[in-house]
Amino acid sequence: MYGCFGRQVNGVDQLTFTQKDLTNAVAEEEKKRLELTEGDANGMIEYFNKMSADNQNFFHLCRFGKDGSLQDVVWVDARSRAAYEEFGDVVCFDSTYLTNKFHLPFAVFLGVNHHRQSILFGFALISLERAETYEWVMRTWLHCMGGKDPTTILTNQDPAIRKAVHCTMAETTHRWCIWHILQKFGLYEERVMWIPAYLKHLFWSGMKTTQRSESFNHFSKGYVDKHTTLSQFVIRYCDAMTVRAGAERMADSNTQRYVRHLVTDFPAEVLFQKCYTDAKFKEVQGLCKKMLYVRPLDHYEIGTNLIKFIIEDRVWIKPKNAKKDEVTKIRRCYRCHGIIFRHMILVYDLNGVTVVPEKYVLRRWRKDVQRKHTRVKVAYHDPLTTDEVRNYHNLMGTYEPICSKASICKEAVQAVKEMLHLMDLRVDEVLAMVAKRQLAGGNENGPGEDEGVHGVVRTPSSVAQNKGPEETNTPMTVAS
Repeated sequence: MYGCFGRQVNGVDQLTFTQKDLTNAVAEEEKKRLELTEGDANGMIEYFNKMSADNQNFFHLCRFGKDGSLQDVVWVDARSRAAYEEFGDVVCFDSTYLTNKFHLPFAVFLGVNHHRQSILFGFALISLERAETYEWVMRTWLHCMGGKDPTTILTNQDPAIRKAVHCTMAETTHRWCIWHILQKFGLYEERVMWIPAYLKHLFWSGMKTTQRSESFNHFSKGYVDKHTTLSQFVIRYCDAMTVRAGAERMADSNTQRYVRHLVTDFPAEVLFQKCYTDAKFKEVQGLCKKMLYVRPLDHYEIGTNLIKFIIEDRVWIKPKNAKKDEVTKIRRCYRCHGIIFRHMILVYDLNGVTVVPEKYVLRRWRKDVQRKHTRVKVAYHDPLTTDEVRNYHNLMGTYEPICSKASICKEAVQAVKEMLHLMDLRVDEVLAMVAKRQLAGGNENGPGEDEGVHGVVRTPSSVAQNKGPEETNTPMTVAS
């Protein structure tokens, strides 16, 4: 900007102000964005206070300037805080300008749930896109989350964000959005921030770009526009979150009710059909279908009960406008997110191993896990509307008085524990009986031809017990 002004008057030496003067003037103009009316600021704060009254786990913190004007805001609802406990290992952070009349950057923290849907961890409205501001936002957000740093975080290349992440999340691995990188060049020196080969040893939940946060920003545009005030914004945020929570609830319901038909007879596919959500199981099936292009080349022993396999993975590619004889055969290795490599599936099948070790079945993608955030009541989500949660609260109403009574002496506590153990075995028997009946009954009311019979959830450990201990103790190394 300073150079542009200089060119207009035949040189910067002809200007009557310095570059620092221009910087200060721009900063002052940015500050004016937050000259809110009393009703806007108070309306938003009053709404946050109401949310806190409904649920004490609703968190919000506002920062004000010396003149008393509102500068920055961070808020996280109770459901998002509970979701972070489950899925907070991988976080995407991004900020973009809203089109409301205040032109405030709207920052969002989000991750990926067990259905590979975006799930929100928190929000912020930011006055100035500077390192100091981002640092305050991130420290505030981490404090809300109990000081638990994410394992990995994905952002764009903003130097201010990079500095804030370094200052607030020293133990977190920082990654840049690869989409933004590919639009630029000259970044070889920063390769550890974006080249997948340098980051493949960490779990990223399938995220390489900030596209999830950008898609959420696009989604939120259906609820806010250039005329939206801050007091209206926080109300419409609840409307948007209602839709997101509803989508997850629908995916949970469909995953429990329906299971897709098997496309192969690989034991790994059978296992993941029982324990993974539908969205992730589709990825498993995709790997199993591609087994046609995988073949063993050689194998040899390298130790006691240790065998090394050489696997070829063939993929044919056809360049655009290429002739039929110009198809090229290449060898390619895919990295899967939460699924064992298809090379391992092949080796297991060749050796008659029908059990997948528990360590290869990620809790994140399982459908037989009770997620805490789905039982949190917030303004946009009432878990009591589901039969499962109503039954849960009904049981807890009976169970808690017994525990309270038994807590006065060790003998009574031990008696309760013994009865709970017997109850656990009995519940397993009932669930197995119901599951067997559902499998025998078929899938009369399924969503379509692509769906299978009613599903039964069984953990890998229970599958292993049915297959025999000799199969679960087979050590094996797979190389490709």
